[in-house]
Amino acid sequence: MRRGNQRHLWVDTMISKRSATHVFLKRALVPFRQVSRFVQSRLSERTTYLRNCKGLIHVGANAGQERQYYARLGLSVLWVEPIPSVFAALARNIVGYPKQRALEALLTSQDDEKVDLQISSNGGKSSSILKATEHSEVWPDIEFKDTITLNGVTLPTVLVRNKINIQDYDALLLDTQGAELLILQGASKILSHFSYIQAEAANFAAYENCPQIEDIIKFVEQHGFTVDPASMAGSDNGERSHYDLLFRNNQLRGANAT
Repeated sequence: MRRGNQRHLWVDTMISKRSATHVFLKRALVPFRQVSRFVQSRLSERTTYLRNCKGLIHVGANAGQERQYYARLGLSVLWVEPIPSVFAALARNIVGYPKQRALEALLTSQDDEKVDLQISSNGGKSSSILKATEHSEVWPDIEFKDTITLNGVTLPTVLVRNKINIQDYDALLLDTQGAELLILQGASKILSHFSYIQAEAANFAAYENCPQIEDIIKFVEQHGFTVDPASMAGSDNGERSHYDLLFRNNQLRGANAT
């Protein structure tokens, strides 16, 4: 939609899911360039560490909303998205980005197990292998009416089966709606390879049996990482918040750590 000489967009409750690189806006008619500047500023705030990286594995890709930002940083990006229809959109969106590749896979803690994925009504952005509980109280407009059954695999297996060289990627970002700890457990043997790990966590039961902040911190720190205290600032939803936990490999201390 255009008003005057500017292109405008209707921005709904979410322009994308709330996460390390996603933000909320109330429904409003907003100049397109204003939306773009706002999103990019939030990306820069929460992903400064990527300036030190050569490559990123982004699990929970959705439609690759961050592709332009990653391209400006010169990153090699491996996107991982499980929902077939969303993956198709992702694949279309990264055409023209030669350093970005997408894989259709559902990552879990075990290889070749059947897993039910609850599909959310917001374009799949809140989809989870866990049943939504308090998530529906915080965001009642998001519904989970559809379920698909997929073959779950671990991150190391996905890399091997697709002949991916892990040496091309030194950062791992997980935005998987409560499945972050399961994916980390399945990838435990390769975690030490990464310089940075970013994982979304909540201080409330957004999904049934989802890990809490302390669970993720304990597991990742057991594998030679330290959580960045600055990443402990959560989103403001009253007492219920999400956190974009950032972990630095302890071997980075005194080197290029930010």
